[in-house]
Amino acid sequence: MGTLRLQAISIDELRDLFSGSAEAETRLRGVAMVAFPPPPRPAGLLSKFGPLLRRPPDAPVIRPGVPTETDLVNLLAGRYIAPDRVTAAWALVRAYLAAQSFGTLELSLDDRLVDSLEFDLARAGMPAAFGLRRMFTEPWGITLHPVPGEASGFVRNAHIAAWADAWNAALPEVSDEHRETAERVAAWLGSFEGWTKAAMASGRPAPDAIATFA
Repeated sequence: MGTLRLQAISIDELRDLFSGSAEAETRLRGVAMVAFPPPPRPAGLLSKFGPLLRRPPDAPVIRPGVPTETDLVNLLAGRYIAPDRVTAAWALVRAYLAAQSFGTLELSLDDRLVDSLEFDLARAGMPAAFGLRRMFTEPWGITLHPVPGEASGFVRNAHIAAWADAWNAALPEVSDEHRETAERVAAWLGSFEGWTKAAMASGRPAPDAIATFA
């Protein structure tokens, strides 16, 4: 079983993480401080804490999935991330998405369930162009290589209303097996009008539908 995660945030805002801009660094460091606080120093030491995510000299070997200061700096600069640090770099991206998204939907699905749901929606009259797999047609266009076995994609804000209409139109004919999942996706898509207004009010770009599957 895998996890399909849908998050409402501008793809341009996400791509800006890799631009090296001061604004992106401020946002990511703020998120990382909360998600990955520095480890406590041993009792009795009088020295102050080091910079964000920097491990003390006597710390254990760096763990593959735990981001460090170097990972953060390389990510922000759009630099090459070594294969053994890709998982840690993605942990930073996921933390950023979780903190900055206007709304997140998580669904436990595997290929069989997705295929079954897509067939059910097609039977209910929904065009294949609005199926879950189509959310992975457009790549994010970032420099960070994907973690093996994971997929990502997005749908632009301008197209979300059509997606919401298509899912809502199919709901009356969806089988009981998939009704809850279809209703949750339709409700999430239907929330974009409010999220778009909230983004405009806060000076942020309109959110897109960002999709990941692990």
